[in-house]
Amino acid sequence: MASLASTLTASEVIERFKPTRPASVLFKSNWGNVIRLDEPSWRIVAFAMIAKIESQESRTVPGLGSFGATDRAGNALRAYLLSVRETSLPFPRVVPVSGNALLLVWTSGVRSIEIASFPDGEVVLETIEQGVLNEELARQGLDEAVRWLVRG
Repeated sequence: MASLASTLTASEVIERFKPTRPASVLFKSNWGNVIRLDEPSWRIVAFAMIAKIESQESRTVPGLGSFGATDRAGNALRAYLLSVRETSLPFPRVVPVSGNALLLVWTSGVRSIEIASFPDGEVVLETIEQGVLNEELARQGLDEAVRWLVRG
């Protein structure tokens, strides 16, 4: 099965994911400054969603607080996700949550992984199966949680 990155042309990737850097920078050979197109496609989608939320102005909802994302929350979430090499993950959902934090959610059947990234840079992992929090699995770390999600 072809990955999303291998089925799109460079211009389609730029149009679809709206990179924060110009195309001349995005596709030059200095890999340290670009999104690699051979990365898992879920990562391209997740990083694009994080960038979109970061670029939007924070808004305050009376009684609920401020919704948006700080640069520190976005950077902490990106750094946390870089260790995941699994390519067969579903596309995540990334949403702003109260307090200018970010929440990334992967769901597969009755299992889900939730990763919250807070404005102070703290990242919290939770694993949930059939609505029940599995604290022991979350303590084992992201790699084990991803294997658990993929095994279904």
